[in-house]
Amino acid sequence: MDSNNRKKNPIASFFRLLVETRWVFTFSASATATIIGISLTFGINSCRERQRVRGELEKSMVQASENLLERLEETHEWVEIIQRENRLYELADSFLKADGDIPDSVVTDFVNSIPYIRLSAFDHDFEKIFRGSYQLWQQYNSNDDLRYYIASCFDGLNVVEETCQEMTDEMLTQIEEINKTDNLFLLPKKDRINLLLKSHHFRFFMAVRAVKMQIAANILEEVQSEYDTYVVPLVREIQEN
Repeated sequence: MDSNNRKKNPIASFFRLLVETRWVFTFSASATATIIGISLTFGINSCRERQRVRGELEKSMVQASENLLERLEETHEWVEIIQRENRLYELADSFLKADGDIPDSVVTDFVNSIPYIRLSAFDHDFEKIFRGSYQLWQQYNSNDDLRYYIASCFDGLNVVEETCQEMTDEMLTQIEEINKTDNLFLLPKKDRINLLLKSHHFRFFMAVRAVKMQIAANILEEVQSEYDTYVVPLVREIQEN
């Protein structure tokens, strides 16, 4: 009966088909909208996450550049102290070679300058954070210039700092060796200096030290120039954006 009515009533069949088609269309549209909504939400969240990570990376770059500046200032100071020791040694040695009498002012300055004790106390934490974020920086920032120049400056500074520490430690070792046999610090200041200057081991050490410190000073100047020329402008560009 129902089958016959359905066949005999094409208008009812048409409307029934329209309703069914509309339901399918509504469901499809709803599903499509849901998928688009999820995609947009995911895309927005992903974009926000990328911006967040990039912001953190840029912040770490700025902090690394500030740490670089602090270490540059301290290393310049350390290099100057050691080079002053070297200059005083050469001055005292020149008087000794000329007439054997070193002026009291030179003796006092030289004695007060050595042994200069300083342990490396530079803050390397920012450098570790910087180097640890290398892969993320490549992933989230196409401009690799800043990372390259900061890494280059850190590498140069590490060489200079290690050289300064080595030369400081070796100076103490040289004095300690002489003191074992001659009670160096019990002698009058001028006798103390004369003893140091007449030690072949000490003279050889000071000759090598002068060369190493000149190389370290040259490296430090290159690092300073690279920092001023490249790092500072690139960091300023990040801060302005």
